[in-house]
Amino acid sequence: MYSMMLVDDEGLERIGWRKILEKHRFDSVLIVGEAKNGQEAIELAREMHPQIILMDIVMPVLGGIEASKQIRELLPDVRIIVISAYDEFAYVQKALKVGAVSYLLKPVEPEEMLKVVDNEIRELEQLKKQKEKEEKLQALLKKSMPYIKTGFILSWLSGSFTGPEEILRQADFFGFKLIPQLVMIVTIDHFLNCTLDKKEFERQMFKQMVFQRILDTVQEDDNSIVMPLLGHEFGVLMGFLPGEG
Repeated sequence: MYSMMLVDDEGLERIGWRKILEKHRFDSVLIVGEAKNGQEAIELAREMHPQIILMDIVMPVLGGIEASKQIRELLPDVRIIVISAYDEFAYVQKALKVGAVSYLLKPVEPEEMLKVVDNEIRELEQLKKQKEKEEKLQALLKKSMPYIKTGFILSWLSGSFTGPEEILRQADFFGFKLIPQLVMIVTIDHFLNCTLDKKEFERQMFKQMVFQRILDTVQEDDNSIVMPLLGHEFGVLMGFLPGEG
């Protein structure tokens, strides 16, 4: 179900639009409000966050062109369909430039209105799928980040980078505000001997304690990375301001 707003200074027009939509698209569109001018439309859009807006262009107080522009700033993904008379087509072109996505000409034919609304619903569905895909990728990236950071440190240690440009590119990806200038490996001395009689759970807890101690010492922020490596080693990558270090 997609939320929709109707905007026209003529009440009979809004009644007609509502009847068409509630009769033929009752299962896909919910009309959440009506406004009789552009200023009311902006306030209502701010409150109701409609996904689709049917809006007349020529209205008192504030017209559809300026209203479309301001609503687009409030709701970047909203689908604005402007409606105009035949002799107002120049206004339609202006509205399309500032935020409207399609238009209808008065008198509005029911079939044409439904066709345009259906098209905008499809666009919204595509946007929704794209956002869901991006969110899944972001979640996967966040989950994989420890392994990616480990690979970054290992590549640095092994000299696998092709040059400064690649280092800078990857540093920017990890959000480094400063250029990484120091990489270290921290090893737990005599780890095997010290934990020989320990259970695996106790070994892992000890490694976690050491890892946390390193984090506290380095104070990991946008300019440092601390990552567990293989066995009982940890990698530390740090950046410095000029004169530091």
